[in-house]
Amino acid sequence: MIPRHGEDIRSVAIRYAKLKRLTLDDLLIAGLRVKEGHLTSLPLKAALAETFAELAGLDAASLRKASFGQGMDGFEVFGSSADIDMLVPHWRRVAPGSLRSDGNEPWIRAHWQIACLPCDPDTGETLTHLCPACGAELTWIRVEDLYRCSRHRCRADLRQAEPRYASTRDREMSALMLGLLRREPSALERMPPVIARATQAEQVQFFSWLGALRPLVNGVIVPVGPFATFRGLGAALTYPASLDCMVRDLMAAHEERDPRFGRLVGAMEMRFRTRDLMGGRIKISVKERLDKLLFRDEVKGLALPPGKAMERRGQKRLVRFDHRAFLLSSQPTNAGWGRALSGLAERPILLAS
Repeated sequence: MIPRHGEDIRSVAIRYAKLKRLTLDDLLIAGLRVKEGHLTSLPLKAALAETFAELAGLDAASLRKASFGQGMDGFEVFGSSADIDMLVPHWRRVAPGSLRSDGNEPWIRAHWQIACLPCDPDTGETLTHLCPACGAELTWIRVEDLYRCSRHRCRADLRQAEPRYASTRDREMSALMLGLLRREPSALERMPPVIARATQAEQVQFFSWLGALRPLVNGVIVPVGPFATFRGLGAALTYPASLDCMVRDLMAAHEERDPRFGRLVGAMEMRFRTRDLMGGRIKISVKERLDKLLFRDEVKGLALPPGKAMERRGQKRLVRFDHRAFLLSSQPTNAGWGRALSGLAERPILLAS
């Protein structure tokens, strides 16, 4: 049994079972001594991967490095820690055109399983986890053939589906994302220095954070996850200019909604969202950029008006707010200012699909 270069360990297991004329249940129950009827846990549990590697005469470390596994705080993708949103373990993502071109021995590429990649960087073919015939999710449960739907009532041949292809831009970004996950020097050189020196987990989380920040200008909330991660990669290429532009647009949008306190609300919202970033080089850089962009707006908004200012050593007294309570339109810590600023954080919110 010879694994393909970059093949998912579950794909290797299914091809090994066919070679030995075993069913998936035979391999799992008799060979790996597990009661589960699916292969989702095979890459996630090191003991199972080692048992399968010994059974098939393969190197367990090479199989896990080519695929993914369970990490300390999420997953390990290509040997490095990654954010938990990078993968959906039970999905079986495929490219029908590539499976057809494989001939009699189709196989699943490990990088197809990365949820933030919309297409195969090598061919540009879009990836799907849905059966084109019945619309059900393609999973690793009771899989006898890698190119068929696992539903008993369907069993459609995925190779017969018409392949679709992504744009040139998406293909280029997919190749860059895959290169970053594999820590390729050519991909890291394309990123700004502060991002290139960060860990894989910090990079992925920052991409997702950036991707969810841009739609806020229009009052649209994009959930942090694979979709936002891929869209944020393009903005990260021009960091910090891209972040500065997003912050200015967000502040202008808040000011348009409320000319008096809008910029203060925008500044507090940016401060609040920065807490979601993973600690490291990138977060320090983002906080430094925000200090330069938002400090004047915060001082101007938090200072009492001139007619009511309390002089203390020649300086205006600053009023402290509870950022979380303020952004959620609840009563802030200072009751007097709560009445003056009530409702300013309210604005129409759309939920992006």
